[in-house]
Amino acid sequence: MSRHKSSADWSALVFPKVLEALGSPLSPKMKILDFGCGSGDLVVHLREAGYQAHGVDLDDSFAESLSQTGPAGDVFRVIESNPYRIPFEDRSFDVVVSDEVFEHVQDYGRALAELRRVLKPGGVALHAFPSGWRLLEGHVYVPLAGVIQNPAYLKLWAWLGVRNEYQKGLPWREVASLNTEYLKTGTNYPSKKEVREHFKAHFEDVRFVERVFWKHGSRRLRSLSRLLLNLPLTDMLFGELRGRAVFCRRTSERQQGEPQAAEVGRLGEARADSNQPVSGGQEENGRRLQQEDRSLQRAARFRPAGDRCDQKQGHEIGSSLPKGYVEDEEQQQKQ
Repeated sequence: MSRHKSSADWSALVFPKVLEALGSPLSPKMKILDFGCGSGDLVVHLREAGYQAHGVDLDDSFAESLSQTGPAGDVFRVIESNPYRIPFEDRSFDVVVSDEVFEHVQDYGRALAELRRVLKPGGVALHAFPSGWRLLEGHVYVPLAGVIQNPAYLKLWAWLGVRNEYQKGLPWREVASLNTEYLKTGTNYPSKKEVREHFKAHFEDVRFVERVFWKHGSRRLRSLSRLLLNLPLTDMLFGELRGRAVFCRRTSERQQGEPQAAEVGRLGEARADSNQPVSGGQEENGRRLQQEDRSLQRAARFRPAGDRCDQKQGHEIGSSLPKGYVEDEEQQQKQ
């Protein structure tokens, strides 16, 4: 199942307005990447509006859109998983967008490093995704399941009859088991502070822009914005209880100390394959990258659907990004 067309319609209208309000208007000459494009509906809408839009995902769930865009390689491409790589050349895009994707990203660092690589210097990115404190978790439909993932808590809601659209008729114990596993392996809800730190490690001019989305969103959001935006803590509450919107810019050719793309793949093997000395930082970075590759091999494949991620008969159908790498998984679970 793919993204709802109404959601793609909304994104195709709102993202250009938000970017323009932020001082980065789109033009037909710009190349745009939809990161985690799912069925490709947003790419199709943007191309129909005259933009040079492209999409990437972990599988070819965009196949249904090919009749509207031409050969897949020209518009859509599958993300390489081992090692993880967006299949476009360095500095290919002026703009990167994603809609309800980053709640599935376990390895922010690796995904953001690739996004920076394919973004041109001076290019911008805009990412919208739900927060962990959203009152109703959008995939399992359990209240506050983004932050409360205790098995007993999930069993209670399954016993009370809470199901998503693919769990109708399933026994409550099976539903609880599915939800527990899915939330653990298919979602990731870092705090606002953690999100900011991840983005600032790879981009410059990082801003949370939920207020701008309020002003350019649906009619209901626009009405609420007129009533609430001047009240104290409104931005914080919206970001925590509804969703986050992150705008960032690549202003430099390469950050100080940032390894070249070719160097990154060699760091973990440098000591074994060469007599040249490797610094402690490079060796540690290489070990981390090798660990990520092993984790990615164990990760489940996901495909965007409906609210970007759903479950059907015990099989997870959901996200668009690498899931396997959680360096401090046990510590994150406790938090």
